[in-house]
Amino acid sequence: MSNAPDLDAVIAHVREEARRPEYQVPEATPLQPLAAQTREWAVSGAERGGRSFEGGHAEYAGSGSPPRSLDAFLVIGDDARFIEQAYQCLFERSADPVGLRDYGSRLDAGYGRPFVLAALAAAPEAGPRRRRIQGLGLAPLLYNLWRVSRRIGLEWLGRWCNRAYAQWRQWRLLVDPQWLATLQQWQSTQQHQLAQLDDDARSQLKAVTDALGRHVQTTASSLADSESVSSELRHTLERLMQEQRILQASVQAFRLQQSPAGGAPAMRRQASSAERSPPAQEGVVDNALATRLDTYYLAFEATHRGTEAEIRAAQMPYLNEISQLPSSLLALPVLDLGCGRGEWLALLREHGFQGRGIDSSTAMVNHCQRHGLSVAQGDAVSALEEYKEGSLAAVSAFHLVEHLPFPVLFRLLEEAARALAPGGMLLVETPNAENVLVGSHTFYHDFSHRNPVTHSSLDFLLGYFGLVDRVTLRLNPYPPEARIEEPTLAAARLNGHLYGPQDLGMVARKPVP
Repeated sequence: MSNAPDLDAVIAHVREEARRPEYQVPEATPLQPLAAQTREWAVSGAERGGRSFEGGHAEYAGSGSPPRSLDAFLVIGDDARFIEQAYQCLFERSADPVGLRDYGSRLDAGYGRPFVLAALAAAPEAGPRRRRIQGLGLAPLLYNLWRVSRRIGLEWLGRWCNRAYAQWRQWRLLVDPQWLATLQQWQSTQQHQLAQLDDDARSQLKAVTDALGRHVQTTASSLADSESVSSELRHTLERLMQEQRILQASVQAFRLQQSPAGGAPAMRRQASSAERSPPAQEGVVDNALATRLDTYYLAFEATHRGTEAEIRAAQMPYLNEISQLPSSLLALPVLDLGCGRGEWLALLREHGFQGRGIDSSTAMVNHCQRHGLSVAQGDAVSALEEYKEGSLAAVSAFHLVEHLPFPVLFRLLEEAARALAPGGMLLVETPNAENVLVGSHTFYHDFSHRNPVTHSSLDFLLGYFGLVDRVTLRLNPYPPEARIEEPTLAAARLNGHLYGPQDLGMVARKPVP
């Protein structure tokens, strides 16, 4: 019986010892080439110059050829590129996906690049090309050590040895005098090239900047000329449009004179003041002057009041209010005092309300009737007196009250409150005297305006006649570009007083018993 030790028992014992905690090493982190990016640039310069980092014993095949020494492979910054270059050198082909994955995982596990090169060189596919890579040193021996250690369960030992060797080779390369001299030479060359590129870039940038400056000056000059022409055209267009409005008003006045009812006294927005003015003024306005005044107010409204579409849009808030009338009142008419061109009446008709209008202007009445609106000529107070108590669903008066003497205004609101059905609405709009620019300036554009009506006085008057649920609408502020663009309390207060709502609306209900 032989006394030779059992080989399998020895291997089993070695594996058992290797698994003990004191022999375990922490998981290795992937090796990163030292100064990888800088050395990659340097080796690129060396490759272009046909030099090797391995003592000058081997030269590259030419520009673009893969490295032929371990040191040259160590300075490649990217692992995937390193594997690709190794395949090109040893197999003369691109790396396959399996090789990229397997050898990439080895590098991530810390085996190092010498290990990968030795493994590829040991592959049968490499053949005689395995001698292309010079300066492998101990890498083939350590690769074989790893193979043996893996078979006996000591793979960690082989990995540790390969990792230590890879780190040592990188350190040696970093302090190698020839490498440092090459790096310094490359850095000097790169600095010279960068300086040359910087000079070229500055020259090109200056040329482009000068050209751009000339182009900007030319464009600015052209824009200034265009803006001047545009401003002149805009003013000309505004003047022509105003002349067109005046001409249209003159044509309407001429038609009025030729009509059977022509020559009747008519002054826009003086609905009942003409008949209720002091006796000393009666007869001052004859038929011919009244017609000329009517022509003037038509032109004035066409210029300053806005288009019919704009007025309809501005009256939409009142449509929202009147839509809340009780269903029992929808069959009753809505009377619009001083209806003008009938924008509000047309809006009521479109939404199913029975609108009726009254206006003192023959031209306005004819205009409304041509559009199929139910409008009569007369003064507002007399028209209200003709309606029975509680016979109207709503009464509206847009920009009328500021034209009336207070006795007439008093009678107007008194009769409106009487004629409204219980639950009916009174809608009044007037220039907003709270706006300083309106109360002190724009209000007096219209010569027929008597005096601004304040919110407090109008609200008290409506309440005096027993109207309840009074709602205030402040509408049509100045455009945003007119406001003071400062985030201060003073600016906010000035904006409110100067550029706030230009119109004041009030909606009130007749109480239901």
